[in-house]
Amino acid sequence: MQVAQQCASEACQTAKFRLQQIRDEFERKCPQVQRLYRDWQSDTQIALSLLAAFYTLVALASVCAALSFLPFVGEWVEAAGTALLVLAFFALLAAYLFWQVISNPARDSFNNAQNALDQILARFRQQASEVVSACSSYCWGDLDEPTCPLAT
Repeated sequence: MQVAQQCASEACQTAKFRLQQIRDEFERKCPQVQRLYRDWQSDTQIALSLLAAFYTLVALASVCAALSFLPFVGEWVEAAGTALLVLAFFALLAAYLFWQVISNPARDSFNNAQNALDQILARFRQQASEVVSACSSYCWGDLDEPTCPLAT
């Protein structure tokens, strides 16, 4: 009977209610953090692909430059090499702009959302300790910290 009264006490019920509110807030924030992480990773992959295109175009232009010294190769090889270098420049420019304009802000948005999630988790830990002090161990319920896996 003593345990039941402690479980029904206002302090215990309030502490458990607040803990559930924080858990719900965490559960609402987690999908946003996961989406921002996926967006940031996708944007980074696009920028890296553009950078890989730059290196590929430079390598092809180098091959054209090396072939242009052969006596049986026409002038079109030099023109192709020049065109490849121009494309390489634009690929590098696109990679840089994509990185600066899209990928970095996506990273910053993810970091801000992750920091907010970390603050919610810190509040959860604090509230869980309040549940432990306000309630008997029979009344605690689920005190496990919520998790938010990023690789989903």
